[in-house]
Amino acid sequence: MGKGARLLGLAPLLTACLNPSSYTTPRTTPVGHVQQSLSWEYFSYRSTRPQASNASPYDNRGYVTADNAPAVPSYALRYGLARRLDLGFRVASGSSLGSDLKWNFVRTPTFDLAVDPGVQAFVLSDTADEGSSLSPHLLLTSPLVLGINAGPDFSVVPRVGIAYGFNTGGQSSNASFERVSTIDAAFLQAGVGLDFRVTGSFAIHPELSVLRSFSSEKDIRVAWYTFGIGINWGALPDY
Repeated sequence: MGKGARLLGLAPLLTACLNPSSYTTPRTTPVGHVQQSLSWEYFSYRSTRPQASNASPYDNRGYVTADNAPAVPSYALRYGLARRLDLGFRVASGSSLGSDLKWNFVRTPTFDLAVDPGVQAFVLSDTADEGSSLSPHLLLTSPLVLGINAGPDFSVVPRVGIAYGFNTGGQSSNASFERVSTIDAAFLQAGVGLDFRVTGSFAIHPELSVLRSFSSEKDIRVAWYTFGIGINWGALPDY
């Protein structure tokens, strides 16, 4: 991944990235209507591997790598299936496809709650002992989404849950985003968004999402951060 690609915002397009952000509130899209979203994002990660067995016993920091890069914009579409159920489709960072199903099972004037299981899929060229091949990689997410409604025009949207990444191919490159995006690991998923409803059909939604691995292959530990600003338009939920 060269500096030129990073500066142009093409790094995630070349490598694919974990992207659990949704830029939505717990409330669902009205039945039979469509909501659309466009988001601009920035990624950062920190990965730690254990020290080699011959390392100094006084050095327990492990081998740390870190990087960050802007992304190409993500696009999402939501369709209202039922009064408290909608379905989302997403092209994340120009390099992966995702879908989720949101159920808003608690809805009050001041507090909402939803569960929003989803999947993200992308393809990378994996490098293993026998050579290189293309293989899919999956990220399964299951966040609980809260909505604290300060009024009809503004909500705070925390989210927390468990995610799991599946590496279906060989070991990818040890470099940068490729290696970190394709680890087999369970993650703690957390984040917070702010939903500013400018009009009844247009909203601005900055969001920070975090994935932290519990454990993974070869005991690699990963913290993955996504910050983005989304704009939503169309049939927004009614507050």
